[in-house]
Amino acid sequence: MIVKSRGVSISTDAILACAEGGTALPIVSGGGARSGAALYTTRLTGFVLIHRAQLQAYTDQRALTLAATIVLSKNR
Repeated sequence: MIVKSRGVSISTDAILACAEGGTALPIVSGGGARSGAALYTTRLTGFVLIHRAQLQAYTDQRALTLAATIVLSKNR
């Protein structure tokens, strides 16, 4: 769900449903050109865990290990 307009009201029931489903609620400017805010659940859902692991892979050996494994498997 993305909120792209000014003056929009969202019920707490809708916000809670997004949180329970692990859905982020980004709020952007009317034209969508810039981000204003975002609401996320405090539970770490599968998507969040995967995204976090992907970002952390840039700073450790996992990215290199994965790339080397892919290259070696394609050369067989």
